[in-house]
Parts: sequence; structure tokens; C-alpha cells
Amino acid sequence: MAHTRVAGFEKKGDIRYVMLLMSSTPQQDQRRGAYRLPVNMVVDMCEYVDSMEKNLLVYGDFADLIILETVNSRDISITGIGLVSKREYALGDRHLLRLFFSSQRDKSPPFHICGKVVRFIPWHEAGTYDVGMQFFAQSKYVSEYISRYVLTEQRKQIKQRRQAENR
Repeated sequence: MAHTRVAGFEKKGDIRYVMLLMSSTPQQDQRRGAYRLPVNMVVDMCEYVDSMEKNLLVYGDFADLIILETVNSRDISITGIGLVSKREYALGDRHLLRLFFSSQRDKSPPFHICGKVVRFIPWHEAGTYDVGMQFFAQSKYVSEYISRYVLTEQRKQIKQRRQAENR
């Protein structure tokens, strides 16, 4: 996206061209294959054990989770989630993520998803880090749920933005 203004017109044969001049630098909203929804949700970063992938897909029973920390998300897509953490993680680390799609933990059941650290950089707030997690070994149900959630929340945010602009 870039702001432009009309700089002139030109005609070559039967075709008329409009020359545009950029008045701002181009900005790319999405560089990824999946839309990232800006959202703040509670996420428990839990210890990952290799047998979890099978249990997650078959049983979904995680009564004895070891929670490393509770963090907030910055954004979510169908392929991963961006988190703000106070703890350092190494690239490639695997964790079990327990996501709460409601701001009140007791109002919605948690979703358990395996995630791998693919980005780790210091955040602009001192003592915090931007952690990019890529989902893996998620069930079809969870994948479809996240897809519906992202689409529904995106619609809500667009509607709220339009209402604010029309005021």
C-alpha cells in the first residue's frame, strides 16, 4: 500500500494512461502466506515431551502439564502465533501451547497445540521478547477452529474500524 497522486496523463494509440507519483513509501501489510490477526489472548507455554504429538492427536489428555510461563499473544494465524515473553527461548525449541480463546480463562476450554520457536528477538519493552511459534502436529479440528476464529475476529475488527471511521 502506498499513497499516490496523479502526476499526469498520456495517450498511446487508443489507450490512455495515468501517471501516478508516490507520496509515501510503500508498506506491505502481510508478508506471510497466512493472515496474522492482531489479538491479545492468554497462552500457557508448557514443557514439550516427544510423546505429546501422539497424545494430542489421539487422547488430548494433559493433566500433568509443566507450565513454564503464562504469556500474552500479539497475533495468531492458522500456521502460528506471535507471543510476548519474559523468558528466553532457543530457535527450534518445541513447546506445548495451551491457548485460551476467551480473555476469561474459565469461559472457554483451552486448546492444546504443539509449537516450535521460529523467531526470537528482543521486544521494544525492556526485559521482554518477541517469540514466533509455528504450529505443528495439530488436529484437523483445532486447525479448522483457529481458521474460523481468525476469520470471525477479523470481520469484527474491520467492522469496529469502519464504525470508528464513520463517527
